[in-house]
Amino acid sequence: MIACAGPLLIVSAYPDLTLPQADDGNALVLAHRARARDIDTETRAVHCGEHLPPADIYVTGGLEDEDQGELARWLASSPALRDAIAAGAAVLGLNSGYQVLGERFALTDGSLREGIGVLDVRTRRGEAWIDGPVITRPNADLGLPPLSGYESHFGITELGPDVAPLALLEEGHGNDGTEPRSDGALAGRVVGTYLHGPVLARNPELADLMLGLVLGRTLEPLPPSFGEASRRRRIDEARRWVASGRPKVKL
Repeated sequence: MIACAGPLLIVSAYPDLTLPQADDGNALVLAHRARARDIDTETRAVHCGEHLPPADIYVTGGLEDEDQGELARWLASSPALRDAIAAGAAVLGLNSGYQVLGERFALTDGSLREGIGVLDVRTRRGEAWIDGPVITRPNADLGLPPLSGYESHFGITELGPDVAPLALLEEGHGNDGTEPRSDGALAGRVVGTYLHGPVLARNPELADLMLGLVLGRTLEPLPPSFGEASRRRRIDEARRWVASGRPKVKL
């Protein structure tokens, strides 16, 4: 293994802080996609009051703005996290978790707080609540098809020179303020995105990308799954909804 000996260890970081957005399901999708390829895998949830262990993949989800400081505190207090990243571990941060991975993020009152600094991004609080469907454009460099999900946040995230956007957008706000419009950020094996869904269940190719980053190889494709068919339907639904001019909803 890259970051620790034994089975591929996937850690869900502080799910007790996260919103009921099913983001904790992302760790389960990673484990399922790995086991489908006969990769020995273990998943573990680490809660507030516990430090993160050495692991191969860490996942943290979206949470209420007032809990972001608590998430940042626990992530920063876990020295194993930075050591594991330096050794080749991957990290997936969703929504508020994505913001906390950056250099700084905004609290509810608009004041800025230091993040853990593993992504070269800075987030400030916008005036409008962003809520609606997201469709990304294909990312040929990463081998990703259009991704589907929904976003729900106040964030405006500025990307620095040491990251690339995870994807450009067909529909949605994502980082909001970037041109061309983009969602998320990628630096080495650290990935952030505003997509909920849970994002890996709706977009199994992104799960395979995360696994491939850790294993150091492109994974062989799996047979088409219900998740892939569902993603295509959700994209078609979102496109029809936007084309109709009706108010956006979480699709």
